[in-house]
Amino acid sequence: MSSAVFLGQRRAMQEKAAGFPKELAGGDSMQRDQDFDIARNIKAIEWLKTEIVIDAGQIGRALLNGKDELVLESIADSILCCYLLARRLGVSFSKLESAVEGRARMAGMQGHELEQWYNDLSSLAEHLSARRTL
Repeated sequence: MSSAVFLGQRRAMQEKAAGFPKELAGGDSMQRDQDFDIARNIKAIEWLKTEIVIDAGQIGRALLNGKDELVLESIADSILCCYLLARRLGVSFSKLESAVEGRARMAGMQGHELEQWYNDLSSLAEHLSARRTL
């Protein structure tokens, strides 16, 4: 799926999710707004979880087809959804990156195979650390 089509579908789903029926909100205006925000946040969380699963499938299909650009786009979409899901769950981007850096460091110290073979985890931890100091 092309990036433009993918983003277009996401936009359409966001607009649809924003259409929470007013008659279901009930209560006063302030309560209705609060109920609307909670419902919209729940919908966004559920939608993002689904998108992460879809993105994983797209990565697999792109790898099977050998399309490097599509692989990169699919991985980027998956990471994007993870960032947005974290934010919807109340986790800041910087806190998420700090947790990823910590997990990468820990897995590297515990002798993860990707660290032993390629130094991927320590490279990721260094990359995230360097980004914070910019």
